[in-house]
Amino acid sequence: SQNTDCDINNQGTLTTNELTTFGDVINSGTFILSTNGGMAIRGGINNSGTFTSNGTIWLLGPDPVYLMGDINLGIFSCIVPNKILYFKNGRTYQFSSLTLGGNLGNETVIRSNSSSFNYSFKISSNQLISFCDIQDMNVDDTGTGNIIASKSIDSGLNDITGPNSHLVFEKYIVGAWTQVQMNY
Repeated sequence: SQNTDCDINNQGTLTTNELTTFGDVINSGTFILSTNGGMAIRGGINNSGTFTSNGTIWLLGPDPVYLMGDINLGIFSCIVPNKILYFKNGRTYQFSSLTLGGNLGNETVIRSNSSSFNYSFKISSNQLISFCDIQDMNVDDTGTGNIIASKSIDSGLNDITGPNSHLVFEKYIVGAWTQVQMNY
């Protein structure tokens, strides 16, 4: 178990079962979060090496977070209202389980670090996210599920059309949310 208020800079091999930090995790080596392990971070993740989570990652606090590099995030959770998550354009983020959301009027904001350039999420089963404001997202069509964005805002440039689209937004129509696109 490791707890720190500063950045964690890994250049070698770091395997951990539990990690809490208010700083960033910077990895240029090999970072492994053990099966059933947990990592709570207030900062971001900057990966130029191998980053694999076999456990659960929780993002905490109100500050914007940058997730940079190809990262296997395993079980990933951010349910902080008004939290802004930036994903590196052109990169793929793999999840086994995804929990994202804020609340009505205080959505979790999901963006590319470079506006108008897509990042990709890869999932292995259907995932439901709620109260998110999403822009620039692609859901990798080599995965086997869809991301269903319930009560969420499509802020544009998301891959939501065509036979390989795996991002589904619900649309509010006179008192009821309905799914406007389903590609199963």
